[in-house]
Amino acid sequence: MAGFLSAMFVFSKANIWLKILIPYLFLNTFLSAAPHFSMMSFFGVIGCAYFYLLCKRIEDWDAVIKIIFCVLMIQIFLLFLQGIGEDALLNFRQRAIGCYGTVGNAMQFKTLIILCFAFIIAAGKPKIAGRFPLALGVFIAASMICYGAASKAFHYFAYARGAVWLQTFALSAVHPFFGFGVGTYKILFPVMGHGHFQAEGVWMSPHNFWLRILFETGAAGLAIILGYMVSLSGKCRGLTLFAAGLTCFTLAVYFPDCQSSAVPLLILLCAYIEKERPQWKIST
Repeated sequence: MAGFLSAMFVFSKANIWLKILIPYLFLNTFLSAAPHFSMMSFFGVIGCAYFYLLCKRIEDWDAVIKIIFCVLMIQIFLLFLQGIGEDALLNFRQRAIGCYGTVGNAMQFKTLIILCFAFIIAAGKPKIAGRFPLALGVFIAASMICYGAASKAFHYFAYARGAVWLQTFALSAVHPFFGFGVGTYKILFPVMGHGHFQAEGVWMSPHNFWLRILFETGAAGLAIILGYMVSLSGKCRGLTLFAAGLTCFTLAVYFPDCQSSAVPLLILLCAYIEKERPQWKIST
């Protein structure tokens, strides 16, 4: 079934790089250090691939944008209730936030918020963003730097995440071309990776999409992914450039590709950009 769906995808109207990627990932499951686990993970990839094909058939993007805006508003509303200690349903009216929005985990919550904002910006909402794109870019960059400084992200990066990245890159050299296999990072790195970062807990993701792809699918898989990203970036116009930048930042420091609430947004954004529909033509 996995092989059949991979072959059928090649005959679809998908981007040429994705037509190469899906069969390659199917082949990669047979070259994996944990073939059974990789094949089970690959079915998730197939599901995403066909969801992408459905997204490419969307004509009324206004409805999609309104849905994403509603999701964003609900998350912000819940965070406000949690911040003042009045969320009795998810946070049990605790002053210290233990559940962020409906997601729970702080990093996953930030990922969801960033991707929702990215999609709304790509659609040219609010209109003032389209009138002052440079100011928007400066504001986004300054906000990210200030947040990183306030949360001591740069200090913690040097202590833990940076060491995980280096260890991941070093282990990737063991199987440089094909990698360890699709979806194997979370079962292999906790066993193979050693360092002071283990004091932070079990690292089931490197918090970097590109390094995880290198570890799991090797240089061949990473090259195909980068080819698709370059192809996609060529279609970015106006505010979609800012949206793509925010998405790449999220992929580089979090793990939206492993997050069920974020993966559909990533796929939708890719399909939206491929549509080449200028944001200023969307009706209000």
